[in-house]
Amino acid sequence: MKKTFEYKDARELIGYYKSIFKQIYDGIKFYDACKYNINESINHLSNSLYFNWIIENILKNKFRIIEEDSKFKSFISSIYFYKKSLEFKTTCQSLLDNYKYKIDKLITNLSIGSNPLLYFFTFKSKKIDIEESYKELLNIKRGLLIEEVNKITDNIENIKKVEFPIIYLEYKNHKEEYKNIIKEN
Repeated sequence: MKKTFEYKDARELIGYYKSIFKQIYDGIKFYDACKYNINESINHLSNSLYFNWIIENILKNKFRIIEEDSKFKSFISSIYFYKKSLEFKTTCQSLLDNYKYKIDKLITNLSIGSNPLLYFFTFKSKKIDIEESYKELLNIKRGLLIEEVNKITDNIENIKKVEFPIIYLEYKNHKEEYKNIIKEN
């Protein structure tokens, strides 16, 4: 049976999917880092009596002082990034749940096809499985998984570039949601 792909093509495809799953795990790590940052901010600010200072200034109607405070900006920013990261965690986990097992199985089959010596001594029925795995991985590469991963990666990069005035506007429009996030953490 003549093979429809080269050994290096199989190795490259295996490497490609390893890279894709690294990007998915990076989306989950982004969430974990944001969750850690918000919890650290809450702990740090509550230990430094910062919340008492905020309440005192709110009672004196000195909102401008609070809005311009670097600790406030950092705290609100950490909530914003955490809030945005929730979307990525859910999507990334869903992609792992839907694709990881299947792709790992296909890669396991294909890995024999990436090694000339192993492939040479493989039974014909196994070679057919290897060919099918290669074709299936190519089909998946053209599908929804890759679109979703690229969208997640682009969105994370764009969110990291968001500046405080936009974050603050988001905060002002969704104060209750921000309060709930603080309560949950």
